[in-house]
Amino acid sequence: MTVVGDPTRGPAAGAVLPADKAALGQLFDKHGPFDEVVDLTALSRAARPLGSDLLCGCDRALDLVQALEKAQWRPRPRLRLVARAGWMSTEPEAIDPMSAPLWGLGRVIAREHPELNVRLIDLDGAGSMPAFIAHCLHDDGEAEVAFRDGRRFAARIEPMPPSDRRPTPLSRRKTYLITGGTGALGLAVARLFVDQGARHLVLVGRRVENDEAQRQVAKMEETGASVRLVRADIGDDGNVRRLIEDLRAGDPPLGGIVHCAGVVDDGLLSGQSKDRFTRVMAAKARSAWRLHEHTRDLELDFFVLFSSMSAVLGTRGQGSYAAANAFLDGLAHLRRAQGLPAVSINWGGWRDIGMAARMTDAARERLDANGVALIPPQAGLLILESLLTSAAPRSACFRSTGRDTWPPTGARRRPSSSESSPTPPEPARPGRRSGILARLRPFTGCARRPLKTGPSCLPASCANAWPASWA
Repeated sequence: MTVVGDPTRGPAAGAVLPADKAALGQLFDKHGPFDEVVDLTALSRAARPLGSDLLCGCDRALDLVQALEKAQWRPRPRLRLVARAGWMSTEPEAIDPMSAPLWGLGRVIAREHPELNVRLIDLDGAGSMPAFIAHCLHDDGEAEVAFRDGRRFAARIEPMPPSDRRPTPLSRRKTYLITGGTGALGLAVARLFVDQGARHLVLVGRRVENDEAQRQVAKMEETGASVRLVRADIGDDGNVRRLIEDLRAGDPPLGGIVHCAGVVDDGLLSGQSKDRFTRVMAAKARSAWRLHEHTRDLELDFFVLFSSMSAVLGTRGQGSYAAANAFLDGLAHLRRAQGLPAVSINWGGWRDIGMAARMTDAARERLDANGVALIPPQAGLLILESLLTSAAPRSACFRSTGRDTWPPTGARRRPSSSESSPTPPEPARPGRRSGILARLRPFTGCARRPLKTGPSCLPASCANAWPASWA
């Protein structure tokens, strides 16, 4: 990891930082303050398997942010986080899911520490180094960029066009696995599948004895469905291996997977620890990776990953959760590049069920501050059905409150050209809630002037994207 400072300060302007957190603080105390910090740690970690580095470099970024916060330099240094193949720039390019978590965490750092002027930079190799250096020397305000063959790309969110694909019919002769299946969200997915004709479900969860799960399963079985509850922590590799081996040996064959499992351990980065990050990453990211490893030779109809808008918005207090969900987004792209089915859905919160039902008042305030409202369950299930075999490996589904906090940093509306800011459509009416089904993709080139922010940057067509009956 390299620190770049003011060259007038002599040798301390550029220094290789130690790996030890305590030594990092000592270096800052001795040689600081710095004008700019560039973290290249993830470049050396990207090739490692997930089992050997579960935190995917996020532990180093966490150490760095905590050390910078403790240093209390004025003015604050600029922070640049650099990864390799962690963000798509040219389809159908494969993403390294081991690099993707740094992007999710980086967006949270940008939210919690705007004074650090965070920039997220993705490289493809040494060939892009000159362009990368030029970007560092001439910052034009673009928060998230990727370099491919010396060309620069910027992240954009754009509305997803209507699909002419029909939802894939669920087979009565296949088994469907739902992780986190005994939670409220998993049970809702299970009911949808039964309603759509599925007759063989396996619901996996850490707690299968709860009364609500038993009641819901009994109702589904009254329709003729066979619903099997399996108690397992799928963050454990042995549990996943045994589960898939059991499904391979059974009949009917496994036809699809919906990965809903996950835990949250919210808290500002200043109070986070590697142990807390590891717990969240194991439940969400490592379990998804093991499911991928143990099923990639099977002919699945779908492989759906329930990701979160926290990986896109960088929600304050959700650094570990954003990192884990960004991994799911990267895994979906990796599977597509390997010719395997996958879609990762960056969900906003679902109303009355799932983690949103257990939200604290503070968490609801953070959600509202990001301009996001909760999704009615009926709407979420209809959208899930339409996305099971989506052509896009990654989509975002959320509700906008119409507040002036949109778009989030680094995820702006696609401009009309690479030379100028777009002419925005008419602003949304105050207080109006609209639904957005968005495709997340790159934009070739970068606007030379800062893009206008606020709800008026959303295309006018988005205003009617959410049927009134779903409100």
